[in-house]
Amino acid sequence: MDFSMGIILELLLRLPVKSVMRFKCVSSEWNDMILDAAFRKNHLSRHSKNALTGFFYHHDAPKLSETGYNLSGPAKFINTTTVNTTELQSLDYLQKFGYVLASSKGLLLLSKNPNSYHVFDPVSKKRIKLPKPLEKLPCATVGFICHEQECTDGHNVNVYSLSYKLVRIGFELSSYKAKTWAVETYSSKTSKWKKSKIVAALGFNFRRELAAKVIGGVFHWWSRWSNWIVAYNPDNNPKGRVKLIKSPWDMGVNEFGYTGFEGTQNGCLQFYKICAWIEVWILKGKQEGGSYLDDDDEDVVEVNRWTLAHRISFLEIGNKPCDIDNFKILLVPIAISPWNPHIIFFQSPFKLMSYDRTDQKIENFPTHKFETHADEFVPFEWPVWPCL
Repeated sequence: MDFSMGIILELLLRLPVKSVMRFKCVSSEWNDMILDAAFRKNHLSRHSKNALTGFFYHHDAPKLSETGYNLSGPAKFINTTTVNTTELQSLDYLQKFGYVLASSKGLLLLSKNPNSYHVFDPVSKKRIKLPKPLEKLPCATVGFICHEQECTDGHNVNVYSLSYKLVRIGFELSSYKAKTWAVETYSSKTSKWKKSKIVAALGFNFRRELAAKVIGGVFHWWSRWSNWIVAYNPDNNPKGRVKLIKSPWDMGVNEFGYTGFEGTQNGCLQFYKICAWIEVWILKGKQEGGSYLDDDDEDVVEVNRWTLAHRISFLEIGNKPCDIDNFKILLVPIAISPWNPHIIFFQSPFKLMSYDRTDQKIENFPTHKFETHADEFVPFEWPVWPCL
């Protein structure tokens, strides 16, 4: 690369991605330079610190039926950072494609009903309608995951590519339990659906959730009528083996409360319970520094494997009930932050709050207000680089 192209490269690296993409049409040399995986990595390293993170949500949880999801208005976005963007201020255009079910690597999975799915890139505004699933189902839960990789194109240029996988499982809205469940998996590499099965050591059902949490590349669902977490690895799992994880629901403070779980960057699973207290439990692997997902000798993870990592009452952190709107009833957790495992986000009537257990403080987000209690929050990190 000559001196002038070196200057051009430096200038392009300083521009926002939308501006960079416009220069692809200048010449084939510019196009190859911009699409080169090394250029993408360099650009991400400079701009990823300004990445916007937050949650998509709808006003109410959708009602599953054969005709589709009963949507309460268009999707809305909670910005949990100080990064400002106009891209997500109006999301009315998403409503015609359906409910925001899940996100992965900056892509959104949208669906109007359990038999129709779209993958959407909010940066490029490109949308892909997936082929119809093999079976028509009245109720289904899904798992959605994207994988990044580098490959060589026809000009021997190392380019970035992204593939995704969608797992779809029909379930019963009843007390029905089974050890084996039929699964349909769509892969963007083959552009086809494929049938398989998942198998557990004990019978279970799925809660009325639209999508699994993805932790360490593994799908995690709540089990209906029990306090188990169902973990399924969609890759390198020819037998469809499922791990059942008993949650510490009844351990510690025995009060009515809200619960949830999330992963951490060091391969642990976190479970939280919110009542008059905040409790956080940790599940680690058997081996030092290992993940609970690596323990292949366990089909059922017993509750005694959990360790209480944090417990504190709201009164201890200087919040009286009147200060947080009758927190025992109305303080509802959204999630442990996927970007910072020490932070739990809550929704209180008409406002967003967070609790950081490192400094034991609650923070209010006055810039965002809820019109009503929401449900099915989908964590999202704005991609610095277009995915589709």
